Amino acid sequence: MVSETTTSAGMPDARMILIIIVSVLAFSAFIGWMAWLSLKSAFKTLENPKRMKRLLTLGAMIYLFGAVNGIVKVATGSAPLLSLIGLPIPLLFIWFFLRAASRVKVPPK
Repeated sequence: MVSETTTSAGMPDARMILIIIVSVLAFSAFIGWMAWLSLKSAFKTLENPKRMKRLLTLGAMIYLFGAVNGIVKVATGSAPLLSLIGLPIPLLFIWFFLRAASRVKVPPK
């Protein structure tokens, strides 16, 4: 008995190969497009110190939310006490982001 997507030798048919090639090309194009948008955003951030300061502060707040959430889960008993062993890593990220944000000089208008 032969499957509809394979030949008798177990090789996929041409339609399946075409679908795989087109899918890989589409995914690669999507990744390239996202990289292009990310690069454009990075250049905008380098040109605008106010935007850089805002993004660094936002990054610190994201890590702060995760750290506080972990502490609250341990305090309420939802997570074991051992889960606080990784807490210094987000605290270092918070310190780094806030320190970098404080060093960005925003010129007055």
